[in-house]
Amino acid sequence: MVVFTSVGSPKRHIDDDESDSDDAAMETDGPPSRKEIRLEQDLRHVSLCQKSCGQLIPVSDDQEMEPMEISQEGRPPGENSANNENPLVGVYPRYHGSFRDDESDEDPEGDEVMPTQKVDSQAKFQVSDLTKLKRQLILGAPSCCIRFRSSRNDPMTSGFDWSLVDRVIKDGKGMEVVEVLKDVSLKGRTSSQDGVIITLALCIRSQDIKTKTAAFAAMQDICTTPTLLFQLINYIEIISKKTKSTGWGRGLRRAVCQWYNSHAHNPVHLAMHVTKYGSRCHWSHRDLFRLSHIKPVNDAIGFIVRYLVKGFQEAQKLCPDTRYRGQEQLQEVQRYLKAVDEAKMCEDVQRTIELIREHRLVREHLRTEMLNSAEVWRVMLPDMPLTAMLRNLAKMTTLGLFNDPANISLVRAKLTNVEALKKARVHPLKILTALRTYLRGKGERGKLVWEPNDEVAEVLNMAFYQSFTAVEPTGKKFLIAVDISSSMAAAFHNSSMSCREAATCIAMVTARTETNCDVVGFHTDLIELPQFKEESKTLQQLVTATQHLGFGATDCSRPMTYACEKNKDFDVFMVLTDNETNSHRLPPWQALQEYREAMNKPSAKLIVVAMTAHDFSIARPDDVHMLDVVGFDPELPEVIREFVMGHLE
Repeated sequence: MVVFTSVGSPKRHIDDDESDSDDAAMETDGPPSRKEIRLEQDLRHVSLCQKSCGQLIPVSDDQEMEPMEISQEGRPPGENSANNENPLVGVYPRYHGSFRDDESDEDPEGDEVMPTQKVDSQAKFQVSDLTKLKRQLILGAPSCCIRFRSSRNDPMTSGFDWSLVDRVIKDGKGMEVVEVLKDVSLKGRTSSQDGVIITLALCIRSQDIKTKTAAFAAMQDICTTPTLLFQLINYIEIISKKTKSTGWGRGLRRAVCQWYNSHAHNPVHLAMHVTKYGSRCHWSHRDLFRLSHIKPVNDAIGFIVRYLVKGFQEAQKLCPDTRYRGQEQLQEVQRYLKAVDEAKMCEDVQRTIELIREHRLVREHLRTEMLNSAEVWRVMLPDMPLTAMLRNLAKMTTLGLFNDPANISLVRAKLTNVEALKKARVHPLKILTALRTYLRGKGERGKLVWEPNDEVAEVLNMAFYQSFTAVEPTGKKFLIAVDISSSMAAAFHNSSMSCREAATCIAMVTARTETNCDVVGFHTDLIELPQFKEESKTLQQLVTATQHLGFGATDCSRPMTYACEKNKDFDVFMVLTDNETNSHRLPPWQALQEYREAMNKPSAKLIVVAMTAHDFSIARPDDVHMLDVVGFDPELPEVIREFVMGHLE
């Protein structure tokens, strides 16, 4: 806790040797100034924060806390008074654009404006390393801030905290780390597997035998495709070079062999994967066979290995007598791989179509020239996954595929199938992003340009509303605050979707899928928006309704102060804004803490999403119930869900 001595205003300084009579004289000197009143309020807020910190995480008896004394002048001992007009500098967090009354007697130029908040170093409730690791796997960073970037970064070079994984393993929690990896990966709790794979590689290269053994076993569950296997091997090699370790140990060789042999019950599935993903990260299947000294468990797996090393003809020559067991599986694998080889060389559209229909080949098996044929795309369409269909609508449009109403009907049947949407876990925001990109007529990357088809756009619009049923409610009580200032009309970088449209979409979906959800619009003031719950309202109607409601600064503390004033019970506060997050009458973390105290809800959460910001700081790094989101990505709803459900704690 922080120890305060007698704190007075710098304007009304009392020297230690002043008499009681001087004290009395000062007290009759007139009413206190606004600055003095605010100083007392600030001190009460700091004391409240320190009190709550101690309540949340008790400090053990053997942890000594050095008090931070503040002199009678209101400054840390030894500080120059000229440089510290505010007695709380270094103790009390400061923000950009802090609210200041027009009539205030504070000197605005005398205050030091800090670009990000400073958290009191005496706060003792700590986030555990295991919790930080969960954040790193799901959010991409161990802190309470996630940053969506336009370009994909390699976790090896983009701030991935290696030492965090090492610390958790050295604390004897290596087995827990592996279980977390399996949970995050198998339940699809992260949009990118990069963090999972590099952490698994660190577990494999750790010195703890139990952790290594568990990590080798988890390889079979986590590395579901050759791409993930190649990534894992690549990271293992990078770690080995950094630690000056050489060669493949027996455990790694055995685990890689087991990965291939685990497909013995369905070798055609393995044949599809190894031909679809031939090489990644500068590694090929031949490399892994050579280094692992693979020993196939049956003839079908052995044929696939020989095919990848020597080609189909040589593998055929070495094929064992068909009288051996496994004959049916072996013949099925041979037919499939022969079809793949033929498709890679085939220049005839009709023959390519026959091969696709007979063997269910995918686009990676075809010659590049075949991907410019509308007939080829038409035959692939029925088996195309929903996410792949959304990505390739533009390509199919350029080929004239949707000039045929039958193809539009097929797309409509797949994209408006509620069960298919649930199974594919397609969030409405992803479909809205696809719709806006499609209507734009050109992609964010590449040179592809197309003329949007009105019927396809209508199908995407229908799919947007149908996909609401694919969103699984959390059961929490939400207050969603949507920034209604004019700056929300701006579009994301290289996109046709505006911040207002994305924020309205998130608020609309949440309001219609959660039983308890209120939506408000805010700037300096706050306006209730009950129309978000009306089923008859479309997205465009709600966007229009929030366009001209008011102007003002963005005060992210307003939702909590509103809830306190109205005495309303909420579990989650979500603020959706563009870039302006720094005009606060009260720091948001402090407003949240006061709400927690008033409503006896110590786990109330705050999420602040600044969609076009590059950097900002609202959340306290040591508060597991606060989250900053910098930037925008269609995966945002999944991140929010993980946080709300407490999976990052």
